[in-house]
Amino acid sequence: MDDRQLAQALVTRERVTTAEMNRALEMQRDLGGPLSPILVKMGFISDDELTSFLAAQEGMRWEDISQVVIPQALVNLIPREVIEKYQMIPVHRTGDTITVAVTDPLNLEAINEVQFLTGKKIETTLASKEQIRRAITRFYHEGGAREVLLGDLPEGLGGMSESKLKRALIPLLIEKGIITEDELIEKARQIS
Repeated sequence: MDDRQLAQALVTRERVTTAEMNRALEMQRDLGGPLSPILVKMGFISDDELTSFLAAQEGMRWEDISQVVIPQALVNLIPREVIEKYQMIPVHRTGDTITVAVTDPLNLEAINEVQFLTGKKIETTLASKEQIRRAITRFYHEGGAREVLLGDLPEGLGGMSESKLKRALIPLLIEKGIITEDELIEKARQIS
Protein backbone atom coordinates (compact mmCIF):
# COMPACT_ATOMS: atom_id res chain seq x y z
CA MET A 1 0.00 0.00 0.00
CA ASP A 2 1.55 3.31 -1.02
CA ASP A 3 1.42 6.46 1.14
CA ARG A 4 -1.53 7.95 -0.78
CA GLN A 5 -3.59 4.78 -0.29
CA LEU A 6 -2.56 4.57 3.36
CA ALA A 7 -3.57 8.18 4.03
CA GLN A 8 -6.94 7.68 2.38
CA ALA A 9 -7.63 4.39 4.19
CA LEU A 10 -6.69 5.77 7.63
CA VAL A 11 -8.93 8.82 7.23
CA THR A 12 -11.82 6.84 5.67
CA ARG A 13 -11.78 4.34 8.51
CA GLU A 14 -11.46 7.16 11.06
CA ARG A 15 -8.16 5.98 12.49
CA VAL A 16 -6.67 9.44 11.86
CA THR A 17 -8.55 12.72 11.42
CA THR A 18 -8.32 14.73 8.22
CA ALA A 19 -6.56 17.54 10.10
CA GLU A 20 -4.00 15.14 11.56
CA MET A 21 -3.37 13.57 8.17
CA ASN A 22 -2.90 16.99 6.57
CA ARG A 23 -0.32 17.88 9.24
CA ALA A 24 1.48 14.55 8.71
CA LEU A 25 1.49 14.99 4.92
CA GLU A 26 2.86 18.51 5.33
CA MET A 27 5.62 17.14 7.55
CA GLN A 28 6.33 14.46 4.95
CA ARG A 29 6.63 17.12 2.22
CA ASP A 30 9.08 19.07 4.40
CA LEU A 31 11.20 16.13 5.59
CA GLY A 32 10.61 13.41 3.01
CA GLY A 33 10.48 9.72 3.83
CA PRO A 34 7.58 7.31 4.32
CA LEU A 35 4.30 8.43 5.89
CA SER A 36 3.95 5.62 8.47
CA PRO A 37 6.76 6.64 10.84
CA ILE A 38 5.72 10.29 10.60
CA LEU A 39 2.19 9.43 11.76
CA VAL A 40 3.60 7.42 14.67
CA LYS A 41 6.19 10.06 15.65
CA MET A 42 3.53 12.78 15.62
CA GLY A 43 1.40 10.63 17.94
CA PHE A 44 -1.60 10.38 15.62
CA ILE A 45 -1.59 6.57 15.73
CA SER A 46 0.46 4.07 17.70
CA ASP A 47 2.93 1.75 16.02
CA ASP A 48 0.84 -1.26 17.13
CA GLU A 49 -2.42 0.23 15.81
CA LEU A 50 -0.82 1.11 12.48
CA THR A 51 0.72 -2.35 12.08
CA SER A 52 -2.59 -4.04 12.92
CA PHE A 53 -4.42 -1.76 10.49
CA LEU A 54 -1.94 -2.43 7.67
CA ALA A 55 -2.11 -6.18 8.27
CA ALA A 56 -5.93 -6.10 8.05
CA GLN A 57 -5.82 -3.99 4.88
CA GLU A 58 -3.32 -6.30 3.20
CA GLY A 59 -4.88 -9.55 4.45
CA MET A 60 -1.77 -10.48 6.46
CA ARG A 61 -1.32 -12.05 9.87
CA TRP A 62 -0.56 -9.67 12.72
CA GLU A 63 0.55 -10.72 16.15
CA ASP A 64 0.94 -8.86 19.42
CA ILE A 65 4.33 -10.35 20.29
CA SER A 66 4.43 -8.50 23.60
CA GLN A 67 2.00 -11.20 24.78
CA VAL A 68 4.06 -14.13 23.46
CA VAL A 69 6.55 -16.08 25.56
CA ILE A 70 9.51 -16.53 23.22
CA PRO A 71 11.91 -19.31 24.24
CA GLN A 72 15.60 -18.40 24.29
CA ALA A 73 16.36 -21.65 22.42
CA LEU A 74 14.18 -20.45 19.53
CA VAL A 75 15.96 -17.11 19.36
CA ASN A 76 19.31 -18.92 19.43
CA LEU A 77 18.45 -20.66 16.12
CA ILE A 78 19.03 -17.41 14.25
CA PRO A 79 22.34 -15.53 14.59
CA ARG A 80 22.08 -12.29 16.53
CA GLU A 81 23.57 -10.31 13.63
CA VAL A 82 20.77 -11.47 11.32
CA ILE A 83 18.06 -10.67 13.87
CA GLU A 84 19.43 -7.18 14.42
CA LYS A 85 20.17 -6.55 10.73
CA TYR A 86 16.63 -7.35 9.60
CA GLN A 87 14.84 -6.30 12.81
CA MET A 88 13.00 -9.60 13.15
CA ILE A 89 12.44 -12.09 15.96
CA PRO A 90 11.35 -15.74 15.87
CA VAL A 91 8.15 -16.24 17.86
CA HIS A 92 6.94 -19.81 17.26
CA ARG A 93 8.21 -23.14 16.08
CA THR A 94 5.98 -25.95 14.91
CA GLY A 95 7.85 -28.97 13.57
CA ASP A 96 10.08 -27.79 10.73
CA THR A 97 8.46 -24.35 10.52
CA ILE A 98 9.61 -21.22 12.32
CA THR A 99 7.30 -18.20 12.46
CA VAL A 100 9.28 -14.98 12.44
CA ALA A 101 7.81 -11.61 13.42
CA VAL A 102 8.81 -8.96 10.87
CA THR A 103 7.86 -5.42 9.91
CA ASP A 104 8.29 -6.15 6.21
CA PRO A 105 6.96 -9.56 5.12
CA LEU A 106 8.04 -8.85 1.54
CA ASN A 107 11.75 -8.70 2.43
CA LEU A 108 12.61 -11.92 0.65
CA GLU A 109 16.33 -11.46 1.28
CA ALA A 110 15.75 -11.65 5.03
CA ILE A 111 13.36 -14.59 4.81
CA ASN A 112 15.66 -16.52 2.48
CA GLU A 113 18.70 -15.90 4.67
CA VAL A 114 16.91 -17.14 7.80
CA GLN A 115 15.61 -20.17 5.90
CA PHE A 116 19.13 -20.98 4.68
CA LEU A 117 20.71 -20.52 8.12
CA THR A 118 18.13 -22.58 9.99
CA GLY A 119 17.27 -25.19 7.39
CA LYS A 120 13.62 -24.65 8.38
CA LYS A 121 10.57 -23.39 6.53
CA ILE A 122 9.95 -19.75 7.44
CA GLU A 123 6.54 -18.17 7.88
CA THR A 124 6.09 -14.52 8.74
CA THR A 125 3.74 -12.58 10.93
CA LEU A 126 3.61 -8.81 11.14
CA ALA A 127 4.56 -7.10 14.37
CA SER A 128 5.18 -3.47 15.15
CA LYS A 129 8.70 -2.06 14.97
CA GLU A 130 8.45 -1.15 18.64
CA GLN A 131 7.48 -4.66 19.74
CA ILE A 132 10.30 -6.21 17.71
CA ARG A 133 12.77 -3.65 19.08
CA ARG A 134 11.69 -4.44 22.64
CA ALA A 135 12.01 -8.20 22.05
CA ILE A 136 15.52 -7.77 20.65
CA THR A 137 16.43 -5.57 23.60
CA ARG A 138 15.06 -8.16 26.01
CA PHE A 139 17.17 -10.96 24.51
CA TYR A 140 20.39 -9.13 23.72
CA HIS A 141 20.63 -5.94 25.72
CA GLU A 142 18.61 -6.36 28.92
CA GLY A 143 21.43 -8.11 30.78
CA GLY A 144 23.70 -5.11 30.35
CA ALA A 145 20.94 -2.71 31.37
CA ARG A 146 20.16 -4.85 34.42
CA GLU A 147 23.80 -4.73 35.53
CA VAL A 148 23.73 -0.93 35.38
CA LEU A 149 20.41 -0.74 37.20
CA LEU A 150 21.42 -3.12 39.96
CA GLY A 151 25.13 -2.42 40.09
CA ASP A 152 26.86 0.48 41.72
CA LEU A 153 27.09 3.62 39.66
CA PRO A 154 30.40 5.39 40.17
CA GLU A 155 30.27 7.86 43.05
CA GLY A 156 30.80 11.41 41.93
CA LEU A 157 29.92 10.81 38.25
CA GLY A 158 29.16 14.27 36.87
CA GLY A 159 29.41 15.62 40.41
CA MET A 160 26.30 13.66 41.41
CA SER A 161 25.82 11.22 44.26
CA GLU A 162 25.14 7.54 43.54
CA SER A 163 21.60 7.77 44.93
CA LYS A 164 20.75 10.79 42.78
CA LEU A 165 22.08 9.04 39.65
CA LYS A 166 20.02 5.93 40.42
CA ARG A 167 16.87 8.04 40.96
CA ALA A 168 17.44 9.67 37.54
CA LEU A 169 18.04 6.40 35.70
CA ILE A 170 14.48 4.95 35.70
CA PRO A 171 12.75 8.14 34.43
CA LEU A 172 15.42 8.44 31.73
CA LEU A 173 14.90 4.84 30.57
CA ILE A 174 11.14 5.46 30.40
CA GLU A 175 11.60 8.78 28.59
CA LYS A 176 13.89 7.20 25.98
CA GLY A 177 11.37 4.41 25.38
CA ILE A 178 13.67 1.67 26.59
CA ILE A 179 11.11 0.53 29.16
CA THR A 180 7.53 1.50 29.96
CA GLU A 181 6.12 2.14 33.38
CA ASP A 182 3.99 -1.01 33.03
CA GLU A 183 7.10 -3.09 32.25
CA LEU A 184 8.88 -1.60 35.27
CA ILE A 185 5.93 -2.38 37.56
CA GLU A 186 5.63 -5.93 36.20
CA LYS A 187 9.37 -6.53 36.70
CA ALA A 188 9.16 -5.20 40.25
CA ARG A 189 6.27 -7.59 40.96
CA GLN A 190 8.30 -10.50 39.60
CA ILE A 191 11.22 -9.64 41.88
CA SER A 192 9.05 -9.38 45.00
